[in-house]
Amino acid sequence: MLDNKKCCASKPARVVFFSLLALVLFILWPMAAYNKLNKYNQGVLEKFSIMEVQYQRRVDLLPNILAVAERYAGREHNVIKDVADARAKLAGGQQLTVDQKLEQQQRLDSIFSRLLMIKERYPDLRSNKHFASLMAEWSGTENRISYARREYAEAVKSYNVYTGSFFGHIWAKLFGFDQEKSYYKANATSAQPPSARELFRD
Repeated sequence: MLDNKKCCASKPARVVFFSLLALVLFILWPMAAYNKLNKYNQGVLEKFSIMEVQYQRRVDLLPNILAVAERYAGREHNVIKDVADARAKLAGGQQLTVDQKLEQQQRLDSIFSRLLMIKERYPDLRSNKHFASLMAEWSGTENRISYARREYAEAVKSYNVYTGSFFGHIWAKLFGFDQEKSYYKANATSAQPPSARELFRD
């Protein structure tokens, strides 16, 4: 009889305990999920910002490179104009989204590779000290960009792995975060030598 009374007395306490536990979980779980999403999102934005600084260094080098190239290889006006146009779009692209900025940088990679091929046709351009200095600075910037891209890719991977999980996907959708972040994708044409027709069209 006494045991039955103790059992009945403990039931309300258990109900209260589990109710409080459920309430705590209901509050803390979303908070923890939001903080985790925000941490990964800020990580991606930070790495992209670092990468963008290096991209801007590259864009700032282009006017001087183009000025020297035009002096010695002026007849390659189509390629020089394409690079200049790509640079202009990047310089005026403050309102572009991250995806659009990445796309523009990929296009610049592809176009600039054509300019690098052109210099092989002009010994005077290759031997110009100012051009050589600019290209050395460009090369150093490219190395920093490559490192920044790897760091960005790691941040994107961490974000996408979390939002790709079952609960991560739900929380991202609930809190209005991107379902997936974009990787930098090297333009296939930038890794291939351009054809002679593309390089030396008049």
